[in-house]
Amino acid sequence: MKFLTLISLAAALILSSCQLDPASETYTNVVIPIDTRTVPGTGYVDVPLSIYAHAQLPNGCWSNIRFFFQEKEEYLYELFSLADFNSSTGACPEVLVTGDTLLVFEPKAPGDYVIVTWMSPTSNELDTIKVEVITPEK
Repeated sequence: MKFLTLISLAAALILSSCQLDPASETYTNVVIPIDTRTVPGTGYVDVPLSIYAHAQLPNGCWSNIRFFFQEKEEYLYELFSLADFNSSTGACPEVLVTGDTLLVFEPKAPGDYVIVTWMSPTSNELDTIKVEVITPEK
């Protein structure tokens, strides 16, 4: 009987000394959805255009929301957003994490500019900006 009591006591002592931290996950540069964007339908050569983008994430484990607008080819641009995720504390605070940006784009030639907005690593949505040359009035 004393043997079982000693084993139970030793097991309890050993298990109580272990740190049973919750699992943590850390990810950087995760593509996150852009939930709102405003892309003008028309524009003019050498006249700046404003493109607005907004992203929202569901909890406080997310941070560092940032937006990127890159030229991929002539007349083809990509708009995407990245964020970091860290759950090292084990629980994510119940707070919305948001970010937004106002990008300035100045087309240099007339034509149809396609903006590819990445909504996830595998899905995107397209917007087209028709850019014309300003003609002087006579």
